[in-house]
Amino acid sequence: MAEERLIGHVAVDSGSVVVGDPCYLVAGGSERDPEWQDVVKQLFDKQNPGRIDGTSAVQVHGTIMTMTPAGDDMYPVYADVDDDGRVLGLRIDLRPSPT
Repeated sequence: MAEERLIGHVAVDSGSVVVGDPCYLVAGGSERDPEWQDVVKQLFDKQNPGRIDGTSAVQVHGTIMTMTPAGDDMYPVYADVDDDGRVLGLRIDLRPSPT
């Protein structure tokens, strides 16, 4: 049986979050890096064929990206952990933190 646990927080400074294998993203990831800018443009492109229907998320280079509803923040990450300590699932709560 899996138990949900708060395992930490993910920092967001770009108003977006990415889930996926880091090897699929560009090496630099800098806002000045033209390759990174191409990745970010895909997130805002309403005609992007990688857009996931009914969501603000898109599939980009083997990852899933979405805008965060509250922009920059620290968002809690929860894991479903089995009896052996293996992570079976992850969930990022993107709701704005209470002030």
